[in-house]
Amino acid sequence: MRTLIRFIAPAAALVSVLAVTPQAMAADHAPSGSGMRVPGTSVAFSENGARDARTRAIAAENPAAVRATATLCGSGYELEAAEQLPDAR
Repeated sequence: MRTLIRFIAPAAALVSVLAVTPQAMAADHAPSGSGMRVPGTSVAFSENGARDARTRAIAAENPAAVRATATLCGSGYELEAAEQLPDAR
């Protein structure tokens, strides 16, 4: 019986740690952005993107491109920088 308890107690502790750790990590990893959003989208600017007037202007002119990039990158995407390419890409 003692042998069984010696194996069950550490296993139960390990299972409880594995069950709680991902939730705690997700709660601690909040987006670091400024809270500003690109007009016409649900995409947030990063702190650097919010400070850069050129990035804000390009994003405001091209909300469809911002949305497309956010879709590719997934949840948690924040616009860091935007540049207008010479050939309309």
